[in-house]
Amino acid sequence: MRESPVVTFRTRWHILKILDDLAQLEGTNRNRIINKAVLQYAKDYLDARGQTISRSLSRQLSMINILQKRIEVKMMLKENRNLEEDRQGMLEETHRYARCTMNQASLLLLMKVSGWLAATLEDPLPADIESRTRELQALLNSLTETHSGN
Repeated sequence: MRESPVVTFRTRWHILKILDDLAQLEGTNRNRIINKAVLQYAKDYLDARGQTISRSLSRQLSMINILQKRIEVKMMLKENRNLEEDRQGMLEETHRYARCTMNQASLLLLMKVSGWLAATLEDPLPADIESRTRELQALLNSLTETHSGN
């Protein structure tokens, strides 16, 4: 069994109170919330400097893929529940990915995702959605293979 290091933080009392309130709201413990916050801060810090945590890019690509599939299913079922949240999440994950990698493929992915989302906003099932989806899926697959090969 792997040991987990213990880290001590110094913080003000009102911050602990906010963490306790958040822990109660989320139904989880304070340590889990602190760990998530530290991890998110580290990811944002590294992203801003053009570096990434290992496997982070693959995770972002799979999240984009999952969100795309969820949007497709909801459009077919004509279900508006959380559709805008999924669209926003897909765009944010793609933007984060593009910001981390800053290469031609990431900008192409951002363009394809934006076009795909714009098409679904104009018409729930646009005529060219199948070809747009195939293009987006092919790009996601090739980027996933690229990152899993590293």
